[in-house]
Amino acid sequence: MVDFYKNYTSTQALSGQDEAVQIRVAEDNLRYNILPHLPQNRDALILDVPCGYGRYLKALASHGYTNASGIDISAEQIAFAREKLKLTKVEVADGLTRFRQAHQSFDAILMLDVLEHLSTGETIEWLKAAYAALKPGGVLVIQVPNSLSPFSVHFHSDLSHQRAYSPATMSQSLHLAGIHQFRHYSSFDAPSRLVGVIRMVLWRYVLNPATALFIKVAYGTSCGAIHTANLLTIVRKGQES
Repeated sequence: MVDFYKNYTSTQALSGQDEAVQIRVAEDNLRYNILPHLPQNRDALILDVPCGYGRYLKALASHGYTNASGIDISAEQIAFAREKLKLTKVEVADGLTRFRQAHQSFDAILMLDVLEHLSTGETIEWLKAAYAALKPGGVLVIQVPNSLSPFSVHFHSDLSHQRAYSPATMSQSLHLAGIHQFRHYSSFDAPSRLVGVIRMVLWRYVLNPATALFIKVAYGTSCGAIHTANLLTIVRKGQES
């Protein structure tokens, strides 16, 4: 079997891509799409799994979060996070195992760009375990490629991807995991520079309405009405646990 993750940084995550640009994209995504859903307390205990080479941990640190840590199964990714980004709260570990060892431990868990790598059965197990690892009132942030996005570019960008998700299939996965408090959001690359602003305007006023119209005409339904390249899902854990 091919080990996609042994050299994931060099063969996929940063293959032919500018490190500084990718870190800025993560910072923008965190600021505009994710930060509004995170605890306001900068001492909140946050786990990023898998953390990859650490770009979201670096973004969290830039916003003052002092107790964010990350794990990844790729030693190459963790080595990059430590050596290049100077992150210290990172280690090689399996996400599912860590969740099961950490009952009601975290204020927030980031699962960004991970479920698309898993089988259906694994996805349900990860969701169950991540939910159990949250403190009551905690938040689980999920980002996956959106199957309703035109061409599903993010899904097709990685050989290790097994699926993309629509709001319907993400909802189905969460329900199967026994999770019922969640909401789906669009996740568009944030407009940090002029080019980004132009892209945002064209998306909001031209491409997104055109995509919505096509789906409505072709299928007679909005199919969830989210068409951005990524689908963002926010899970809130009830206080009853």
